[in-house]
Amino acid sequence: LDRGYHDVRGKAMDVAFEIVDVREGRGRGGRKARTPAVYKYGPYAVVVSITAPNFSRRVAATFETPGTYSLRVDVPNARGRGRVTVRVADATRLNAEDSYSVSFH
Repeated sequence: LDRGYHDVRGKAMDVAFEIVDVREGRGRGGRKARTPAVYKYGPYAVVVSITAPNFSRRVAATFETPGTYSLRVDVPNARGRGRVTVRVADATRLNAEDSYSVSFH
């Protein structure tokens, strides 16, 4: 949730993210549906990637509803800089992506 610069130590890091979907569900004839959007557009496929020179790791998971989640991803054991990328796709294949820089120690 914090996109600021991060210093990472250890063998893995928890990458926190929030899936936000504020679309209204639509029923027949374009009217608002009684079912909230969270039930119409899920599941949400999430891929968290960490890339650095000579290092790349990906972790994938699926979540049924929007919300705040966290995934644990291995980090390089060598000192250096890298990037954390979070990609989310809903059931209609609408994609969103965000990334931020990290430093590994």
